[in-house]
Amino acid sequence: MAGLEKEQQIARQREVENRAYAENLRQQKRELEQRRMQNKLYKEKEIQESRQIQKQYERQQWMLKQKQQQEATDARNSYIEHLASKSRKRARDNTVEKQEEEDR
Repeated sequence: MAGLEKEQQIARQREVENRAYAENLRQQKRELEQRRMQNKLYKEKEIQESRQIQKQYERQQWMLKQKQQQEATDARNSYIEHLASKSRKRARDNTVEKQEEEDR
């Protein structure tokens, strides 16, 4: 009977060890899955941040382009106004000269 009890005890011990081993494998699997999920979330966060940076860059480039276009328009308008003012002055000067010649 002692031999049978010893075998049963050994069998129970193996079963306990097998359960512990199986639980250890399940725990490792859960940890691996958790790491994968964390990596996935990290990558998604990185992608989202990258997209936001890209959008911000594009918006800044658009604003810079708009500013440059406005500056070019303002410079063009200023030059046109300068030419028009110069032309009006010349016309006044010519009128004054003609008037002075007629008065002589």
